[in-house]
Amino acid sequence: MRLFLICTFLLLIPAALFARVIIVDGYGSGDFTTIVAAVDAAVNNDTIKVLPYTPGYDGEFTISRQIVLMGSGYEATAISSNHNPTITMNAGKVMWFAITSGGGTGVNMAAGQLTNCVIRGCTGTGVQLLTNSTAIISNCVFYGNGNTGIERLGNNTSNTYNCISWANYNYGFANISVHYSCGSFWYANGVGNINTDPQFTSSSDYHISPLSPCWNTGRPDVFDPDGSRSDMGYFGGPDCPIYPVVTDIQITPLPGGGVEVQATGKANY
Repeated sequence: MRLFLICTFLLLIPAALFARVIIVDGYGSGDFTTIVAAVDAAVNNDTIKVLPYTPGYDGEFTISRQIVLMGSGYEATAISSNHNPTITMNAGKVMWFAITSGGGTGVNMAAGQLTNCVIRGCTGTGVQLLTNSTAIISNCVFYGNGNTGIERLGNNTSNTYNCISWANYNYGFANISVHYSCGSFWYANGVGNINTDPQFTSSSDYHISPLSPCWNTGRPDVFDPDGSRSDMGYFGGPDCPIYPVVTDIQITPLPGGGVEVQATGKANY
């Protein structure tokens, strides 16, 4: 009887308890050196953490499992390819990357969540929401794409909010239901949207200041990590990437040996 009870207990353990963290490092210290190989190896509930890699990661892959693909910030982890699209999403969550395509669209989405990413410099559209898509897109920046920032293809129930689409060749948002976002709109509907310059720090630095019209004007029921109403764009929302930046450090020798280290920092968002 004891053996039977033990076996039954093991069968009832949730699959999430066996979820893995897979490390991708282009320099060779992780489990894989490419995102493509890590995505192919991942199973439901795995998290893939992608470490900074200065040359950027080559990509052209499809996510069809419930995984989290987590970068180290758009400044340090870029995914690019010459394919159309670079990424296809049928499931899962992608966050904290810069994404581009030299062959057309950056991301095609049938489902899943794309959050706190920068989709820029694609020769075509930044993100395309496919027919019947149920995708969620939040706090993303679409910048300098060769066509539209983000567009809907056919009827779908996707949910787009807290995004900024600026300096694209055509419209920022096309044929889409979008809320609390900033950019130019074509056949787009929703609430809380503004059509004005987001006032980025620069064309490659997507921070905004309290003077930006996108500051504290995201969805009122979505909050930044400091508890304030969410900002539009990459540095807003609950998944905002917070990287502590050390602004001052003091090292004091101790009488009995060793040192005491005191550091002052701020969150980079």
